[in-house]
Amino acid sequence: MKILHIINTLGKGGAEKLLVQTLPYYNRQPGWEVALLQITSQHAVPGYLDTLNASGMAIHTLGNKSVYDPSNILLLRKFLKSRKYDIIHVHIFPAMYWVPLAFASNNARLIFTEHNTRNRRWDKWYFKGLDKYIYHKYQAIVAITDDVRKNLAAWQPGIQNRIVTIFNGIDIAKLNEVKSADRAGLLASSALPVDAVLLMMTARFDKQKNHGCLIHAMSHLPGNYALLLAGEGPEKAAMEQLAADQGVAGKVRFLGFRTDVLNLMKTVDLNVLSSNYEGLSGVTLESLCSGKPFLGADVSGIQNVVPDGRFLFENNNPVDLAAKISQVITDTAMAAAMARAALEYVQAY
Repeated sequence: MKILHIINTLGKGGAEKLLVQTLPYYNRQPGWEVALLQITSQHAVPGYLDTLNASGMAIHTLGNKSVYDPSNILLLRKFLKSRKYDIIHVHIFPAMYWVPLAFASNNARLIFTEHNTRNRRWDKWYFKGLDKYIYHKYQAIVAITDDVRKNLAAWQPGIQNRIVTIFNGIDIAKLNEVKSADRAGLLASSALPVDAVLLMMTARFDKQKNHGCLIHAMSHLPGNYALLLAGEGPEKAAMEQLAADQGVAGKVRFLGFRTDVLNLMKTVDLNVLSSNYEGLSGVTLESLCSGKPFLGADVSGIQNVVPDGRFLFENNNPVDLAAKISQVITDTAMAAAMARAALEYVQAY
């Protein structure tokens, strides 16, 4: 069976990371031949490409500079006409639009995965008709959580019978092999004191991730609390300015995109995720598997992934977040119990 996955680019997002983690496994299954097509190679992570290449997968790129260029329809049509696949599995907008418009039936089944609980199109009435047309072109639509399925069905009731929930997962055995980073080296390279309490959030800098809540919370925490922010994105400069405005720039470090976040998760004292919403948060699952305590916003995509309410804070409430951080850090017995509960929970997830 020949399967083609199509995505905008192998960039720094969660869906992209999920494909890099899972496609090599599927490609090893007897009788399966899995390939990946990027609309563009712009902003692709070299390490992701290396991982897929090392697995023996075929990686194709249309070569366009912009994922939003409608000429991608013609490029896709030419690509798909020259090859035969049994399944074409699409991820992320606008690839989800271009593929059905380019697709000329060659007996392949079209599948789309909805990776988020909500998206900006659903806030705009003029997308409703467009989305209706596009979604109906897919024979099956995968929702990564029940909340995603419910919200998508509310947006497009006519596709309800085509939606199936398949939860994301993580390779626990592989994560267990990851070693913690050199804490002393991390502190030195970040110009932080040896007694610093290390908090970390791993997320793309955009409004969905709500870094501002965590930066505001830092102003309510003691001076030896330091925050590491791993990621890139359009809101990064605004968050750097916010840290300065809040007077916490001296204890917030912007690490950029890191390929060693799993090592860092096992090194810091507490992992945090302050998103306004998620699909099914891979960062949350990875944090729970790190052996360190975790706090996440009480929102869809996080609240349904953690063991219980100890791991949650009120969404967009920096005072509550700061209080929960302080409680976890100062109560070592609580922190250890949370870390144990997290590991037990994620093993059974």
